[in-house]
Amino acid sequence: MNTNFTENRDVKNFLNRIERRSDRRLGHSLQVVLPGHKAMTRDVSPSGAYLEVITECRKHFSVGKMVQLEITASIDKNWFSSKTIKLTGSGEVVRVDEIENLGIVGTSKKVGVALHFIGKLKIINDNYLYDM
Repeated sequence: MNTNFTENRDVKNFLNRIERRSDRRLGHSLQVVLPGHKAMTRDVSPSGAYLEVITECRKHFSVGKMVQLEITASIDKNWFSSKTIKLTGSGEVVRVDEIENLGIVGTSKKVGVALHFIGKLKIINDNYLYDM
């Protein structure tokens, strides 16, 4: 009977490690504008992003909630002049992780927010708007 428990635990651990993402994620830290919050991406893909957000109210990021966001990225390649582009759109919160308390109880916390983008993000570059 103990063997069966061990086998079940091993299967569960194996299934937890299976990659279920449909898109490759890039581990880049990019500035994100959310209404009333400071945030940075920890990683981003065409279908979603994981954000680290400083907030006083975790309820703003409950699972299923829709949020508007703007991601700012700087492109700096040797053969291009430095450019800043912005990606705007909305996403649905699919997971929230508490990362750390940043002070006294009831004040700001850093939370991890996993977002699934709804529709395509729009690209704003030099005052031009593009659909992705």
